[in-house]
Amino acid sequence: MSAGRRRSSAHDLRHRCASHSSTRLAVRDAHQAGQVSAHGLAVVRGHLINRLAERLDRPSRVPDVQRFAAHLTREFPAIWSFLFDPTIDATNWRAEHAIRPAVVTRKVWGGNRTWRGAHAQQTLGSIIRTAHQRHLNPHAVLVSMLHAREPIVPPVFQATTAN
Repeated sequence: MSAGRRRSSAHDLRHRCASHSSTRLAVRDAHQAGQVSAHGLAVVRGHLINRLAERLDRPSRVPDVQRFAAHLTREFPAIWSFLFDPTIDATNWRAEHAIRPAVVTRKVWGGNRTWRGAHAQQTLGSIIRTAHQRHLNPHAVLVSMLHAREPIVPPVFQATTAN
């Protein structure tokens, strides 16, 4: 692909991505597909980052806008992390998908009647989901925890988190 064509593609993508926030993924996807060079990706990424920075610098008298701008300013590096690291998801789809069983359970059972019950459901859900994500048997993990004399982090969880 010629340098002029790459510049043109990056320029077109920058304008598409700037005008439609839902197409920001197009920048990363086009780079991964070889349609945009690393330099083109950096240029587009820089334009996107600068555009948000400029908007955050605009003063507002609306408290909700000020609070949201402060939040975006604090989270600024995380907002763009998916453009720097292709292993990071650009959306929270996986997280939403992961909590779906807990949401369905809560709705079917009518919620939790006490804070203690909510905490118990949250803890069990977390342990079971973590076991599934690590390809472990959740039943075996729970049994090992219940047989422990003191509250512990299951050894199978420790082994996979050690460096």
